[in-house]
Amino acid sequence: HLLVYALGSAGLFLFLRKRDVTVLGFAAANLIYFFSFFHLYHQQHFNMVLTTWLFPFLIYLLDQFVSKKQMRYLILNALSLAFCFYLGSFQVILLILLVQGAYLFFYSQDTKEFFTRVGIYAFLFLALVLPALPGMLDLYAYSNRSGQEAFTQGSFSPAMFVSTVFPFLFNFGDDYMGAIVSRDYFMHETYVYLGVAAFIFSLFGFKFVKDEKFKKFLLLLVSLFLFLGFIKYVPLLRSIDLVPFSFFRYWIRSAFLFNFVVAVLCGYFISFASRKSFSVKLGDLKFILPFAVYLGVLEIVNFGKTHSLTILHLLARDDYVFGFWYVIWGVVVILAVLTLVFSKKLGNRIPAVACALVFVDLLVFGILSFNTGVRGIPEILPQV
Repeated sequence: HLLVYALGSAGLFLFLRKRDVTVLGFAAANLIYFFSFFHLYHQQHFNMVLTTWLFPFLIYLLDQFVSKKQMRYLILNALSLAFCFYLGSFQVILLILLVQGAYLFFYSQDTKEFFTRVGIYAFLFLALVLPALPGMLDLYAYSNRSGQEAFTQGSFSPAMFVSTVFPFLFNFGDDYMGAIVSRDYFMHETYVYLGVAAFIFSLFGFKFVKDEKFKKFLLLLVSLFLFLGFIKYVPLLRSIDLVPFSFFRYWIRSAFLFNFVVAVLCGYFISFASRKSFSVKLGDLKFILPFAVYLGVLEIVNFGKTHSLTILHLLARDDYVFGFWYVIWGVVVILAVLTLVFSKKLGNRIPAVACALVFVDLLVFGILSFNTGVRGIPEILPQV
């Protein structure tokens, strides 16, 4: 566990350092990616967490390959992903393969170079995982879930995007009420909070990314999350048997890609926002407009079929607990907005202030989630 985290964290550090992200920016990005709710609540899916934790390391190796054109990085990447394959989280493996293919596409000079690279990688990876393929196919063919679980199961409704920026929407512990909204909304699948301060700062970190190819790559990751995580509400496509996507359910697990984007962009903001030329402009947010329109259209097209009204009714129930975390969250939002508004006056203090807010935000809510979502040893082991 610790070794995989160390590799993933080192990969994120080296990847961001190549882009001139500061140590403070990396510290915030590291906390956002590795210790957001997605990873905290999914510890029961140990193999999946280990795979997603290695994702930054895999991207770093791929980036080294495309920049230095040295085969050793591609081989090491294939070996690392093969290790993840044997852990058994095939859904995440599929996502990572798609993302890495996209990265190679963006950073290849032409289609010939792209297909050559993909061909070499496919050969390396398949050679490493070939011994496990027969058993995997048999498992799928004879599993009691085979053909019975819809791949749209566990999809977020458009309004559920708020779960990425608001913690404990349905309360937690014994007071958790997510099942009232949907039987598929288990707490560990539904809570994907990545920090509201991190999200706010990441919106203004996008302007500091100068590499246009990297910008496209980040936007693609967000698009994958919004497409797959909400697939049940995408007209036409939700009724098509999208092989191999139809092999899996709970595609909201693609949230780790969104976590990566927010972590990277927040790191950029903390690293570069102290420059004298920085100022908050609403025009800097135009890149999120297509995503906002997309979610709005999904809500309208599926009006009456989403859980929006159910969520509102839930919030109005007498037994709904408005905990103190509402106050903490509100204070964090206000302070994050004030940091942006007074960015000129803060000057060189912006990185420290922004980083502190990110840490307080995620540490406070992370500790709360840990205290309410983890059982002690006496509860797990039988009494002697």
